[in-house]
This record gives sequence, C-alpha cells and structure tokens, in this order.
Amino acid sequence: MKYFIKIVNNNNLVDMFSLNEIHLQGFTKVQSVSKLKIYKILGKISKKEIEYICEKLLVDPIIERYYINKKEYLKNITRINIWFKPLVLDIVAQNVYKAIGYLNMKNYNLEVYSGTQVTIVPKINKKIAEQIIKKFFMNELIQTYEILK
Repeated sequence: MKYFIKIVNNNNLVDMFSLNEIHLQGFTKVQSVSKLKIYKILGKISKKEIEYICEKLLVDPIIERYYINKKEYLKNITRINIWFKPLVLDIVAQNVYKAIGYLNMKNYNLEVYSGTQVTIVPKINKKIAEQIIKKFFMNELIQTYEILK
C-alpha cells in the first residue's frame, strides 16, 4: 500500500521570510507561501498502523494535525512537492524508518521518504512556479520536485 502523509500546522503559518525574498526577486503577485512536512510510506501496512505512526512519531498533537491520502482540489493555489533524488541520503526518512521499529513494528518491509510541500497563493503558471521552487526551496543537485495539478 502507498500512503501519502501531510503534516499541517494548526495555525496555517505563512512563511514570511520566503515571501519577502520572493517579492524582492520580482515575483510580486505571490500573496502567500507556506511549507509543510510530507512523507511517503510504501509497504504492506494498514491505515490504522499508519495513523499510529503519525500520532506517536510524526505529529506534535499540540500544534499539528495530519492527513493520510487526502484528495485535494487545487483551485487558486499552486502546490509543489519536493523530494530527495534516488540514491541521495534522506536522513529524516532513515530516522523515521528506525523509529517505526522502536514502535514494535519491526517486521514490516517499508520504504519511507520525507519531503516538503510548498503552497503558493494565488495559482501561478508552471514556468514561474519552477523558477520560484528552484531559486528558493530546493537544491537541484540532490532534490527533485513535482508540481501538483
């Protein structure tokens, strides 16, 4: 099974530093930018067990909530997922994998990936989204991105 997990801050914080930098570079139509932690977990594991992993390991319940495989409709926003390239050490994902073992879930053959989701308001065209992502949010040598539709 494939699980896509998104960790959301309860306060929906805007990344003001990034927004100011984006404006300074001439992208003044961007109104809001926010970043979220995302995870992809692949393997034979139930949704209930993924929820347990989220609650015990990935989420701070005071300030965060999580969504698993949530379908979203992107009306007036642009969302970009940033992941590490294959063969690049993803230390966060590696530590999550180890910690899952400490939750007495050692017999699972799982693949764990960690990343960042960037949300830009309003919706911008693909070329501008690529320029912003490459300039402000990722390292092209070790990361790749996907613009969600």
